[in-house]
Amino acid sequence: MVFFVFSQMESMIPLYMKGRYGERTEEYFAALFITNAVLALAFQLPIDRVSGRLGRNVMVVAGAVSFTVAFACFWASPSGLAWLYVGIVFWTIGEGILLPMPDMAVHEMADDEHKGAYFGLSEVRQLGFFLGPFAGGFLLDAGTMAYFAVMGASIFLCVPLLLRRTSSTSTTQPALAVDDRVPSTT
Repeated sequence: MVFFVFSQMESMIPLYMKGRYGERTEEYFAALFITNAVLALAFQLPIDRVSGRLGRNVMVVAGAVSFTVAFACFWASPSGLAWLYVGIVFWTIGEGILLPMPDMAVHEMADDEHKGAYFGLSEVRQLGFFLGPFAGGFLLDAGTMAYFAVMGASIFLCVPLLLRRTSSTSTTQPALAVDDRVPSTT
């Protein structure tokens, strides 16, 4: 579900913006995308530090809430362009928290001799990049309220899976611990 929702930024959000901002969409979306990239770099270390203090269970929920708040801000953007940029701040926080978590879960549950198979099988999540825009298109055609409500709520479908996975691990371990980023080959 993380990638189902994440795929909206590159597919449905620009289409939504095109309906609202017309000819200025490319300019606004480019600035939004650049803002996302800069914030992703700026937020990486703070998210890691906060996750070390709060634990993964809290961070999983915080990531889902951040995506939901982002969708609410994007929906409110016709009342002011600033809402897009407030939304991208929350989007980037959700992205920084939730995107690494599926890989971390696979790393933790697979023994060393089966990690390759587990990581290969986990790539089924890429279906989210196909199904997300497909479903998003139907929802956006049904209306902006339906689109933003369903997308904002659907991110919470990943929460039980990630909480279940992290409940058996230490809740004080940082979300982006160095040991989790690159598995040892020795």
